Amino acid sequence: MIIRKWPRSWRGCSRLAPDNAAAIAAQATNNRVLAERRGLDPSPAALEQVAVANKEKVDANTLVQDGRVLLEAGKLDEAELKLDAALKLDPSNRGAFYYKELVKEYRFNISKNKQTQDSRQAMLEVADAWERPTKGAKLPVPNPYNSTNLVYTGKGRQVIIHKLNTIKFDSVQYRWPALE
Repeated sequence: MIIRKWPRSWRGCSRLAPDNAAAIAAQATNNRVLAERRGLDPSPAALEQVAVANKEKVDANTLVQDGRVLLEAGKLDEAELKLDAALKLDPSNRGAFYYKELVKEYRFNISKNKQTQDSRQAMLEVADAWERPTKGAKLPVPNPYNSTNLVYTGKGRQVIIHKLNTIKFDSVQYRWPALE
């Protein structure tokens, strides 16, 4: 075990007990190992930064899970805010990107469904406008004999009607002036 900084109680060990060979040997071995490892181990400041970075990753993953739960609950705006906060803490968080894509997909599906519903409503309105009125369909069929100029009476009357229909005048003169 390498001790980077001796505790206060041990620092004066060699001063208070100069005859304790085991403590002096342990301190010498520790100093030698520290000298050999110099340049191979990260500095304490770097180790602190790693601890902070790990805490940020944990916080980012917590925000991603919050976003996932909000997404499943249908709270798209809140979910997107959580996922954006997660990406600010950890820009390489794959989960945040994945769930942001799901938010976009949910919004697209909502928009597409609204458009489909609006299109179908418009088509229904057009179909209703073009539908023939059924009001007259319930009326009785009119008398076909009354709506034509054909004569269905005796032979004599039919001959008279035929003669009247076939009379042709070459010219007609009226007593009053012609309208021009």
